[in-house]
Amino acid sequence: RLIDVDTDLLIAITRQFLSSNSPHTKIVLMSATMDSNQLMEFFKIPSHEDLPPIINIGDETRRFPIEIQYLEEVEKLGKERGKDIINYEKPGISECMYKLAVRFVSLLLYPAVAKESSRNITVLVFLPGIHEIETFKKLLSAEVIVGTKDQATIHILHSMLSTEDQKKAFATGSGSQVILSTNISESSVTIPNVTFIVDFCLTKYNGKVGGSHMSSLITEWATQNNCTQRAGRTGRIKQGIVYRLVHQSFYEKRMKKFPKPEILSIPLESVI
Repeated sequence: RLIDVDTDLLIAITRQFLSSNSPHTKIVLMSATMDSNQLMEFFKIPSHEDLPPIINIGDETRRFPIEIQYLEEVEKLGKERGKDIINYEKPGISECMYKLAVRFVSLLLYPAVAKESSRNITVLVFLPGIHEIETFKKLLSAEVIVGTKDQATIHILHSMLSTEDQKKAFATGSGSQVILSTNISESSVTIPNVTFIVDFCLTKYNGKVGGSHMSSLITEWATQNNCTQRAGRTGRIKQGIVYRLVHQSFYEKRMKKFPKPEILSIPLESVI
């Protein structure tokens, strides 16, 4: 579920339409991670006493568990620690973090480490943007994959790719693969057979530059909502493991639960 300024505006117009033109029209909103109570209050029609109903389907359709791990576990693989690897005041990926993450992903592709009997291992890596994807791909391509005859296939996935190039990430051939993706894989697409997820817990959003009316892509920490959505990309055909590359205390105590509506962050001239 990716909410952008167009969706924000559509929800606002829909609310006005329901309250003024057609109160009997039914609108169905579906999401695995939305704040249902907040939306229920938002869509309440003043002339009606009843609140919109919430239908909770639950998670019965998920047959396999998902294990969540944090940076504390990944750090055990190397000497990188503390401020050299991550600075929570400056969202981004440090050189030390790139090195640690590349080493970690290469180990996940080794069946003995991954505790997988099959060599068909798929690792989905969430990165904030195209530049970070290209940097990670270059580093990973140069890394020796321990205990494997061949290098794993590396695919990239973001909204600027052609449809044909995006389809490569969905191929289910032999051998392991690593998919380096932006948040397009949060909900817009579903990649089959994901074994592991490595989440840098970063995102890019449209925001105003300084005090101007110009908007630009800004790198920021993702929200818990984003990370929950990303975790749901695994655990579909077998047990999945998610590695969040932030410390657990930061995730639980400092990361926002939901993102700020984009309609409050950028000029609206382009959508009105």
